[in-house]
Amino acid sequence: MDRRTALAVGATCAALVLAGVAGAATGAAAQTFRATGKIAFTFQLTPGSCKAPPNPANYKAHAGPARSGLCFTSNSSPPLKLKCPAPGSISGTVFSVDEMSGLRVSPAGVLHVKAWSYTSGPKPIGYSELYLKVSGTHASGYVRETDTIGMGGAPLLCDSGKVPFTAHA
Repeated sequence: MDRRTALAVGATCAALVLAGVAGAATGAAAQTFRATGKIAFTFQLTPGSCKAPPNPANYKAHAGPARSGLCFTSNSSPPLKLKCPAPGSISGTVFSVDEMSGLRVSPAGVLHVKAWSYTSGPKPIGYSELYLKVSGTHASGYVRETDTIGMGGAPLLCDSGKVPFTAHA
């Protein structure tokens, strides 16, 4: 084997090793998870390029740049009960898991995101929150929904609280 062939073979082997490491880091194939518990929904984790979630503590934050990793997607919108202080009530609420689609799970296996709700004002009146921790074919976390309603001029905060779930692929 001449020097040029040896370099080409070495470069090819190095590329294959790096591709294998990248594939292992992002998961080799898409996985579908079924979440159960006090709320039930399905979601997929797929290797690809997707945005980092915005900082959940800052309602003005935007999603980060697209990079390779595990991308979260869901088409689910399961029902979710909100608790409101008297005399307020909200019915027919769903948790829009699908709003969280297209975001990247961190290398530590965590996705924590809030989708903020607005009316005509500049500040949010509530949010939909998803916290997900993935480890192999198992995941757990919670969802939470808040909303503000007006009753006789006084705003009332309605809140589902943290609704836990576990999921398996």
